[in-house]
Amino acid sequence: MTEREKMINGELYDPTDKEFEQLRLNARKLSRKYNLMTKIAQKSKCRY
Repeated sequence: MTEREKMINGELYDPTDKEFEQLRLNARKLSRKYNLMTKIAQKSKCRY
């Protein structure tokens, strides 16, 4: 059983597992991309 399956089943799991590391890294990248897009959109709406 993978660590992710253990987590989903509510069992004890190792949060430092490589799969979780990759998921966290991907989440950070997507969050950064989203935040940058939001800032660009806000700047284009502002008319100073």
